[in-house]
Amino acid sequence: MKLQSVSSVLTLIITFFLSTGTLQTVEAGKPSANENYTTANIWYQQPKIWSSNFKVGAIIPAGSKVSGLTLLKGRHQAIEFTTTDNKTYWIYLAPKYDPGLAIGDVQKRLFGSKNFSELTRGLSSSEVTAIKQGRIEKGMSKAAVLISWGYPPTALTPSPKADKWTYWKNRFDKQNVFFDAQGKVTDIVD
Repeated sequence: MKLQSVSSVLTLIITFFLSTGTLQTVEAGKPSANENYTTANIWYQQPKIWSSNFKVGAIIPAGSKVSGLTLLKGRHQAIEFTTTDNKTYWIYLAPKYDPGLAIGDVQKRLFGSKNFSELTRGLSSSEVTAIKQGRIEKGMSKAAVLISWGYPPTALTPSPKADKWTYWKNRFDKQNVFFDAQGKVTDIVD
């Protein structure tokens, strides 16, 4: 009888948190049942990372295998994942920098089913080297820039079709990347 009471109370508590939005976790979208990898370099200074992906600190390399990919919804939307060295990270949606995006959109941009060699297939060796070093260089394709630096914040670059992408280097400084009509980097300006 006591076990049923405890179970009922726990069910009631969990139902309360789920209904108020305080605690709600859902599995990441496809390909969550498969192996998951980062689709871009992700910078971090601590395990809590903002979706704006400031270019400071260490890098979780593009094509890194991750596990436990979970979307956390509620007051602060986030993506939780664990790298192969058993470190857990959280990428929080930054609505100020990415207006109009939901956490599921961020997940689709930063995680996929391709490892590094699959991600970089068809890119030049100089692009692959720059990606491994977390750099952008003149002549890189938009595809290579997306792998090296990820998508630019939507508040600064509403469309990836634009000829100018603006990134946050840190909380205070921006960097502009200019592309020609063929989608190749022509200039990088602080």
